[in-house]
Amino acid sequence: MSNLDISMAKISHLDWKSKLIDFIYGFNELTQSDVSSHFECDFGKWLYSVGLKEFEHLPIIKNIEREHKVLHDDIKRIIDLPKEEREGENGQKTIDDFKLKCDILIALLDELKSES
Repeated sequence: MSNLDISMAKISHLDWKSKLIDFIYGFNELTQSDVSSHFECDFGKWLYSVGLKEFEHLPIIKNIEREHKVLHDDIKRIIDLPKEEREGENGQKTIDDFKLKCDILIALLDELKSES
């Protein structure tokens, strides 16, 4: 796979699981400036410069693009949650949903690796 280490892309996005869990439980603070756009993260740079062209013959690449954007949008949405919402039932549901979406992206990346 040219210019992309799938393992690093996976680790980077899994790291957000940990950061957001800590954020939801009040162990750290995050702001919008801590989050790059889905175009600006290392994976996004690869995806929009090389990945979509290199793997256009694989339908999964469009699923990856969609899920990657959703993940970044969710991170930003979670960071904007008021503290009282984050600490309540809504916070737990939000983080559970995020973890599921992150797992979906990781599974898609694994599938891309096996198909390429």
